[in-house]
Amino acid sequence: MNLILLVLVQKRVPGIHNFRSLQLTPMTHSSIPQLPQELVEEVIDQLADDVKALKACSTVSRAWISRSRFHLFSNLRVRTNTFTDFTNFLPNSHDHGEQHVIEYGGRVPLTHSILAVVKVLHLKGKAYGLKPLLTVGSLQGILRALPSLQELRLDTVRLDDTDFVPCSKPSITLSALTLVSVDANNASSEGGEFLALLSLFRRIDSLFLRFVHFNKYPVTTADAQEHPALLAVTHPYFPSKLEVCDLRLHLPRHTVFFLELFKRTATRRTLRSLRVTCRTTEKFEAIGSLCKDADIGRSLEKLE
Repeated sequence: MNLILLVLVQKRVPGIHNFRSLQLTPMTHSSIPQLPQELVEEVIDQLADDVKALKACSTVSRAWISRSRFHLFSNLRVRTNTFTDFTNFLPNSHDHGEQHVIEYGGRVPLTHSILAVVKVLHLKGKAYGLKPLLTVGSLQGILRALPSLQELRLDTVRLDDTDFVPCSKPSITLSALTLVSVDANNASSEGGEFLALLSLFRRIDSLFLRFVHFNKYPVTTADAQEHPALLAVTHPYFPSKLEVCDLRLHLPRHTVFFLELFKRTATRRTLRSLRVTCRTTEKFEAIGSLCKDADIGRSLEKLE
């Protein structure tokens, strides 16, 4: 055991050559080698990209579990036909214990200690059949359970806002939010699901929208200015306080809607970079209308 650890340290941690300085307790039937915790963490950090090695490290001892989990669960990917099972594995909002041990279907839900280290979350539906439903209310609960989350990606899902509870003072900040192939669940939707989703956040450094869809969308800037969802700027779910720094839009039909939306939010004062896929005159006109805004004209640094 000692030999394996020393070889691992020598291989992964440059500059450590004097093994005499390492204080190791001889292994007996009742003990295992005791390394300084700082050295244990340095060794595990060198294995950050090796999932198999991290899993092995997490089984060595209690002292190794925390740092191994830090890397193992920092990037969490959920691919499913229904997100109900995933939300059932999350601790309830009123449960503040370190270990959430109430079983669901004979399985133990995720613990607070694991959820606290998740930095990237990717929720993806199956590519075939009906896209799984994700309600904005469920997403609220997921975000509350992940205090360290920095990046969120929603891919191939249907969005519904029927259980959404508006928040007057959004506090969630993300470094990146990506929506890919996200549809409104309601066939008569006017885009309110996406407004409800965006209203959860106070600031998003980089926002990328690709192939999002709802049925009743405006074609021209004039239509967008009279669109019912964009006129409801005083509604609790309207994301008027949202700040976006980098905005990327790859939308065949909904570019005009979202450009007009962000003109009516705090993004007007924070937008630094705008990248838009344009193939119609209406989209170019919408970009021109956006850039004519005095606040956006002062803050915008990059336009592609």
